[in-house]
Amino acid sequence: MAVKSRALGFSLAALAAVALATAGAAAQTTGTIRGTVTDANGNALPGVVVTASGSGVEAEGVSTTDGAFAFTDLAAGDHILTATLFGYAPRELQVTVRAGAVETVPIVLEPAFRLDPLSVVAEDPAVFARNLVAEPMMRQQSNITAVTSVIDNLPGVSVQEGDAYAFDDWSSNVVMRGFQSTINDVQIGTTIDGFPNGTSDYWSGAKANRFVDPMNLGGVEVSQGT
Repeated sequence: MAVKSRALGFSLAALAAVALATAGAAAQTTGTIRGTVTDANGNALPGVVVTASGSGVEAEGVSTTDGAFAFTDLAAGDHILTATLFGYAPRELQVTVRAGAVETVPIVLEPAFRLDPLSVVAEDPAVFARNLVAEPMMRQQSNITAVTSVIDNLPGVSVQEGDAYAFDDWSSNVVMRGFQSTINDVQIGTTIDGFPNGTSDYWSGAKANRFVDPMNLGGVEVSQGT
């Protein structure tokens, strides 16, 4: 008789434990959302503002240094996750929270804008025509008294000296394929050994005749272009 009573008591205790466990599960109505925020390359993004909203309740958090975030005690049901970070396009996801469950949600953010590649191309100045007066050609010209006289025989070049010996260089005019260098108008630039000679006008310039003796010339190059 005593054995029978112990068995009955054990059965009643087991039923009570099952009833309590069932009641506890029925009472739990919240869940958890957790995840990480990364960029398109899989790198963690810290400082991302993540918001979870649903059922009239909103929770907000910030991702950690490893991009992690978590929301606990969220009501079961649908929630909207929003992730924002300066420089990235906002991301919005819908997550269904189940009672007593943990929902893992990865969030990937894309850059808000992309820069098109920029190509820088350098171009050499275009040279349309080039003539060279070398030393052998200079020896064929007699009585050269001015630098400008050296180029007078080149095609497309016309030099009008101010006097018979070209001593008055400010009165000389040089015209090359429509461009001219006169006392008041300078459209032709000159260089000496590659260094710009500046303007050649009367008021502020200095013609090559002032610096170079024709007898010391190694050659003169005339180029038309930009």
